[in-house]
Amino acid sequence: MQTEQQIIRIKHLLNNKSLSFIIGAGFSKNMSNNFFDWGDLLKPIITEMYHIDDEKEIEHKIEEIGYLGIAQEYVRRKGFHEAIDVYIEQHTPTISIKENSDEPEYIVTLNNEFIESADVTCHRLLFNLDVKHIYTFNYDNCLDIIGNTGKAQKLLSEIRNLQNKLEFLELNEEKLSGYLYISIEDNMKAVKVNLPTAIQNDNGDYNHFIKTLNCNYPELNLFTDNISHIKDNCHIVQNEIARIKAQILLLQKHRESVYQLISSSEMLSLTDGKRSIFKLHGSIRLDKSAPYGFDGDRHCNYIITSEDYKEYPIKHEPFVNYPKFRSILV
Repeated sequence: MQTEQQIIRIKHLLNNKSLSFIIGAGFSKNMSNNFFDWGDLLKPIITEMYHIDDEKEIEHKIEEIGYLGIAQEYVRRKGFHEAIDVYIEQHTPTISIKENSDEPEYIVTLNNEFIESADVTCHRLLFNLDVKHIYTFNYDNCLDIIGNTGKAQKLLSEIRNLQNKLEFLELNEEKLSGYLYISIEDNMKAVKVNLPTAIQNDNGDYNHFIKTLNCNYPELNLFTDNISHIKDNCHIVQNEIARIKAQILLLQKHRESVYQLISSSEMLSLTDGKRSIFKLHGSIRLDKSAPYGFDGDRHCNYIITSEDYKEYPIKHEPFVNYPKFRSILV
């Protein structure tokens, strides 16, 4: 395919929102030269293990053993995978937004120490292309921050909380409708045995039901002093249900403008057509108290050794079998 034809095809895929990108280590170097590629990361390890520091000798060793083999040998000598995971965390810079600045300023830090300001130009251009999915083997958080994945997670949490409230209200709205269906004040005793199933467990005690509902959802502030307020209470609950539904729709719309971070196979269900950044080899832990382990593997936080690659189709089968990944991971 000629270059011009390739450009036309890329434009077509962009316009149809069907183009995705695979981002490697070199892309982070656009932000700062302190970010590494394979060679930068493993050179100190090579020097430690083989007692060589000459550039040509290091390159020869890499050609002889390969990056994955070098990482595997490091783990073998240390006796546990966590050793290279700790090494990666000690050598991987991160970016953050500088606090108390009028305009967003991104800074590069390593082990909580400031290094320099970050150049986010290339990352901005990438996200301005408005692609749907970005796949990366990088551990750093450059794509996460510029893609605003933190906001996506916050929005998702808010949506889930509202959905739980909605489920609670809809269940109790059914009970309110049951009380409204019968003439409680005049006929409670006579029709008690025929009460709708939804309210039988309340023994027909409407005031008790409302008090319980207020305890679980005090925002409603329902009336309990007179059974004649049933219609008013129904309207209050129905309005709250409508308000929550509208709020969920608004949050879902906001969520479409940011990228969801997918860092484990159990999160694949969160993509549901939304923009996503897939971290296929692990994601740097910004908080060392955060759970350890990539995609449920408690003994490996970052995919880097030859054994990690060999076991990937077994340990991380959902990633491998996910249709969007097959052409990337196979």
